[in-house]
Amino acid sequence: MTDIPSGKLVLLRDLHKCRKGDTVRITGIWEVQEGFTGILSYEGIEVEVRMDYQADISLNGHLVQCIGEILEEPTFGILRINGRILRNVDMLDMELYEKVTDLVNKTLNQ
Repeated sequence: MTDIPSGKLVLLRDLHKCRKGDTVRITGIWEVQEGFTGILSYEGIEVEVRMDYQADISLNGHLVQCIGEILEEPTFGILRINGRILRNVDMLDMELYEKVTDLVNKTLNQ
């Protein structure tokens, strides 16, 4: 069995601190753009997500969590991620999630 990283919890607003190749776990509103590509957005920040499979159109407009690797530096202000997993997290309290993510990252960086 291969060792696949679970992804560092990262808020979209902090994604610019990550580097190409980092495995991240991000959360936002999903919009399928075309076939294998979609946009994940939250609080005015957008990330392009490329999937290895046809993105599920039923997730459009829902809060989703994506685990994937950062592909490249931002182009035209949009970061690109190779998404491995998308899952619906509509029941997630984003205010609490943001606080927990900030706390976890502060603790890990000490």
